[in-house]
Amino acid sequence: MKAKKFNTIGLNMIIGPGDGNNLKRCLESIDAKNFFDEIILVLTTRDPYTERIARSFTNKVYFQQWACERYPYGNFSRARNYALDKSTTDFIWWLDCDDIYPEECLERLPFIKEGIGDDYCDYYVVDYRINYKDKKNFGACTIRERIFRREDKTRWYRPVHEELSVAGKKGTLKGIWIEHRETKPAIASIGRNITILKHEIDMGRADDILKSFYAIELLGTGKDDSRCEAIDLLKEIFYNNDMPPMLLASMAAKLSIELLKDENYVEAEIYSRASLGIHKGFAEPHIVLGDIYSFRNEIDKALILYSEALSKELFIGGSQNVSYYKETPTRRIMSIYIDREEYEMALVFNRRALGYLPGNEYLLDIRKEIISKLTEE
Repeated sequence: MKAKKFNTIGLNMIIGPGDGNNLKRCLESIDAKNFFDEIILVLTTRDPYTERIARSFTNKVYFQQWACERYPYGNFSRARNYALDKSTTDFIWWLDCDDIYPEECLERLPFIKEGIGDDYCDYYVVDYRINYKDKKNFGACTIRERIFRREDKTRWYRPVHEELSVAGKKGTLKGIWIEHRETKPAIASIGRNITILKHEIDMGRADDILKSFYAIELLGTGKDDSRCEAIDLLKEIFYNNDMPPMLLASMAAKLSIELLKDENYVEAEIYSRASLGIHKGFAEPHIVLGDIYSFRNEIDKALILYSEALSKELFIGGSQNVSYYKETPTRRIMSIYIDREEYEMALVFNRRALGYLPGNEYLLDIRKEIISKLTEE
């Protein structure tokens, strides 16, 4: 009886300046030498230390100039496609240098290796936890295509915030996730991305998705003038209605949050309701509407909306702000019960909030006050 032939899996990575230590950390986290049948590393910088790290894991290390005439400020897809062109395995797994494969998921690797492709899937999505601190504490999340069948038609596109043109049957890898652990100042990445995106807009090559990325990067600068420009652009993109529904709902939710910060309650309500009209799965617009009703002193309605936010799931697609699905609605509900002097319910939600934020001094102080009130009763 012939032994079963498994599909081969190769790793693709692109490496920038000063990424040597991150590269080492990433590759060691997934036991890359032993797990992958092939490792393709594309350097976009002449960094001797980083190259030495790369060659300690594979002899398939290549160099591609980051900038070119068409993309003078760089192009992530161009570098990723170069790695893809050098690949020979049946399937490709891609990672970034600041990604980590968690230790809790290592035991799943043999099953992934043995099962990839057996279910006739052409690509597999994996949970992506961004700004990761621990299992209960990460800033944002989404899902990404992480493993895909190597085919000529599968290519990366967009110069930044790049995506794969995958097609065919989708699979979901349960019980694993990828952690994003940024080690460089976020403003450096934001500045690079803004430069790349602004050039595409100025050259007339940006669709509404690229423009929305540009707006969100502008918000990340924390500058008032950039923020105003971003909000105006997001409104324009929303009314163009030329994006996939999930992205449009996510963008409207983001816009409602920013408008609420400006105390623009009318428009914040418009965009939060628009988000829910497109897709009801996001918690963010529920929180925004809850806050608006709280401002109007319609507390019963606010309580319903905060409770609905708690029922929403992460990793549905689009970009999700994790706190809006966990501690934010929990703390809002706790405060409502405190104001109503319903201290038993307040304690329930205080404990739940501490489950999300263990050791939080504010929540611990509130807990003491609640217990004191219950003792008085």
